[in-house]
Amino acid sequence: MAGPYLADGEWPIWDYVEGALARRDLDARELIRSLPRVGSQSAVGPSYGLAWFDRHGLADQDRPALTVAASYHLPELGTVLANPFLNVLRIMVELQVGAPSSPNQVSRPTITPALIKQTLPSISDSALKRLPEILLHEPPTRGGSYSHDPNDPLKWQRQLTRELLKYRNVQDIKTYIERVSSFMPSAVEPKDPVIIVNGLDLSTDTFLSIPEGVAASPPEGYVSSKLVVELEQKKSALWSVDKLIQLVKELNSNFRDDRWYSCHALLRAILDHTPPVFGCKTFDQVVSNHSWGRTDQKHLKRLQAFRNAADDVLHRQIRKSADVISLDDLPERAAVNAFLRECVDLL
Repeated sequence: MAGPYLADGEWPIWDYVEGALARRDLDARELIRSLPRVGSQSAVGPSYGLAWFDRHGLADQDRPALTVAASYHLPELGTVLANPFLNVLRIMVELQVGAPSSPNQVSRPTITPALIKQTLPSISDSALKRLPEILLHEPPTRGGSYSHDPNDPLKWQRQLTRELLKYRNVQDIKTYIERVSSFMPSAVEPKDPVIIVNGLDLSTDTFLSIPEGVAASPPEGYVSSKLVVELEQKKSALWSVDKLIQLVKELNSNFRDDRWYSCHALLRAILDHTPPVFGCKTFDQVVSNHSWGRTDQKHLKRLQAFRNAADDVLHRQIRKSADVISLDDLPERAAVNAFLRECVDLL
């Protein structure tokens, strides 16, 4: 489910998900129902889990979605799902805290893409287009009326509620999940049987915790760990890969530590360092001259556009106003991994 969303910004239809998992000899319906969930374990009652879907039944054309909580287990969703949501959540909390009140009139603050852009200039239009659906599935923002222009995905508004006040000082995905879980009612229904997929225990108890006696593995970095291993195993007769390996490792390390300035500089260095592998002198030539597939071409265009943000980090001088660059301005992990996948294959 995450792959199509990262590529096109839309969750795949259920028929696609069922088919993809069936080819791996997995029952999609059983699997999605076994994903960790707090609150009600039946088809009714408040709950929250790694996926949002109609618990009464899924039709072929339905589009189940992963929630912000899924980003805790799928870091590649961070830049397109969790980080934009958490940034906007903080804005909404501030609006709710500062909302005027009247002893004689009901008033509710609202949020719009224009207001978000004014407060968070670095957020992309694609993130703003995805936000209404994300807000619909997250507990702090489920309530309140919503309206939109069907002809313009950047024209919408959502009414805010006092539920947001419970989420003050939420700064990261782990704190957010813990806060949501603390407000969910205790489950009284029997739990579904535990399903083990690829060694991962998908019981509700593993929503955040690591089973006792099992060492917690380090979070996945920005670049796929499998690609890093492949890169380290390359012994190219034409190119020395030592610098590239170190740049990628430092990028992953800084990404895990939320050091976005370093991430911007390191990714820009990688894009400038690798064109000779493709027989080119510049990254623009890599994008234009190399034979890319349709999806990879989209990824490369995103990386090409990223260079402006990297220039901002590297060359903008100090000023009186606050800087607006953040981790959200990094390209999706899928784009970086697609580029490095081809790079590793050519070495």
